[in-house]
Amino acid sequence: SGQTNYTSFTNAIADLNTDGVCGPVIFNVSAGTYNEAVSISPVNGVSATNTISFIGAGRGNSMITDSETALLFNPTSTYVSFTGFTITRTTSSASYPVTIYANGCKYCSILNCDINGPISTTNHGDYNISDYVTSHWTVSNCHISGSSYGIYIYGYNTGTGHGLYTHNRIVNFIGNAMESIYTNENEISWNTVDSCINGAYFDCIFLWDKGIVIKDNYMIANVSQYAMWLDEINSSSNDVESQVYNNCCANAQTEPVYFYSDVAGPTDILIAHNTFYGVSSNVAAQMQFSSQQGSGIKIVNNIFYGVLNLMYAIPSSGAPLQMLDGNDYYNPAGSLLYNGGLYGTVYSSLSSMQSALSSFSYISPYTSVSSTFEANSTSLLPGFKNVANNDFSLTKNGPRGVSSGIDKDILGNTRNNLYPTAGAFEFSPENNAGVTAL
Repeated sequence: SGQTNYTSFTNAIADLNTDGVCGPVIFNVSAGTYNEAVSISPVNGVSATNTISFIGAGRGNSMITDSETALLFNPTSTYVSFTGFTITRTTSSASYPVTIYANGCKYCSILNCDINGPISTTNHGDYNISDYVTSHWTVSNCHISGSSYGIYIYGYNTGTGHGLYTHNRIVNFIGNAMESIYTNENEISWNTVDSCINGAYFDCIFLWDKGIVIKDNYMIANVSQYAMWLDEINSSSNDVESQVYNNCCANAQTEPVYFYSDVAGPTDILIAHNTFYGVSSNVAAQMQFSSQQGSGIKIVNNIFYGVLNLMYAIPSSGAPLQMLDGNDYYNPAGSLLYNGGLYGTVYSSLSSMQSALSSFSYISPYTSVSSTFEANSTSLLPGFKNVANNDFSLTKNGPRGVSSGIDKDILGNTRNNLYPTAGAFEFSPENNAGVTAL
């Protein structure tokens, strides 16, 4: 408001582009609505020390609004962050309908913001965030609402990636909440996808990503297809193991999870301690493997809850599975059917599937103990606390898995190292008697 203050982002950024920086720069942005498209370009002098920070007066107070892309990070722009804003795109018919477009930027971030696009029952192909070949891009603690797609991530280049999407909530989408393709060592953690427009497709899709970590997420929106789709993960490189653990997937009208691995090449994937809850007459999961695929897939300590409980397609060689054990398979219809095991053979009970897989052995990479596939798996009613309220924590002890190298559950509780609870939640008995010592 004073003579030494900027009245628009455009004016502030113009000076940055002209003068550069020689130290850290902070812009404290007053409350108000800024009707302009903010465009960030490379700035001379910027570094890990000489960062540029735009700090708003909080969500709903400092608001950036435009009919097209409200915030653009141009290629090679670096070390710029936005914190405490509401960032809104008002139309779906823009030439490039994206609320925030991160185009090849490095070490940039969006923190504690509301990110909004138009809410519609028609898929217009628009995005709230488009993350295109970025490096070390971070979106944290944001509420992301509207647009056909919440987040679209495209990596492709091995020199990019190492991004972080954490503690965000994604709602009111008609397409997919998140779609990730060809990324390199990204982390997707502690996000919640819990509501969508009727007819939405998927919660989250991951295609050809390598070294990705997907952990501690709630994917529980009532989508028409899958809560989580994993396709050809680590198929091009297994320099870093991909890990999918402590996720809670439910309410999807087709299946909670679909995992497909059919391309020749390295693998190394851990799928552990997830809760997959199938609704109505749906199966709990569908997982397909090919003998031409590499090795190193570990499916450990998951809860599969659903009618026609599981659809595995395992080659007769057992490849590419390294470890398959400690899982709990429960069919609420009472008829224990496991469309799993060798080439999708249907088994009438868990014990018959265990018998068929008994010739396949593994040595645990966590304990060095030898066992056979599914030897320690169970078929127990998990005892979810309140499914109607999407509370999939457990009211009773078990089912127990095997050591998996995961030391915390989705809530941050410490797991039993030798006999952890299967699923995303470690069972912790409540001390109702008030006993503190014996």
